Amino acid sequence: PICHMNKLFIVVSITLIALALSAPEDYVEPSIEDEEEIIVRSDGTSLKELPKLQPRPPFTLHDYSPKHAWITPLDEYSTFSSLLSTAYERAKVEYPDGEGRMRAEGVGYMWEYVLNPDYGEIDEEEMDIIDESVLSFRTSESLLSDSLPLNLGYLNKGTPYRTLLNLFHTLRSRRRSQQGRRRITTDDPSRDGLWEHEVEVDVPKQIKKGEKRRTLEFMD
Repeated sequence: PICHMNKLFIVVSITLIALALSAPEDYVEPSIEDEEEIIVRSDGTSLKELPKLQPRPPFTLHDYSPKHAWITPLDEYSTFSSLLSTAYERAKVEYPDGEGRMRAEGVGYMWEYVLNPDYGEIDEEEMDIIDESVLSFRTSESLLSDSLPLNLGYLNKGTPYRTLLNLFHTLRSRRRSQQGRRRITTDDPSRDGLWEHEVEVDVPKQIKKGEKRRTLEFMD
């Protein structure tokens, strides 16, 4: 009996030490079915899964790193075009024409994904600017019929591309001008000139010698 009690004391001690070293959110109660303890992170993912990426702030651009992180893009035009293509693929699922294309009804959905892919908080005035821009574009391009099929090749160049890029530029500039927004000034070329609120979810990426950032400019 004494030997048994000693073994029990050792097991209990080890368990208490393990619990003391771990954060409360790292563990969940074992299920009734398998009584197996599952270790999870605070974001709800298990250690067998990739951790959740931080949501990207509205009106910002980020590249996805193979190391499962957001990084600040060197070429914003390339990142913008890739985001536009992703938005089209998502929109044609939500607004299919039956032949693998997106209906004109999905323009607003597509644009909102480009502008705010992780559904961050935007204010009423920003939403009004987006809605008015979508309506103005669809009117000027004769796309008011919701059933009209649209190809990506039409939306990612010319007037459609320029209109969306300028809308992104307008909304990003508006955010940057708000009180409390700060531009980074540093000797580190990988961060100098960036905006704190735009890169807060990014992992720093060193700029190689001779590399320069290519940033979106308003297109006339």
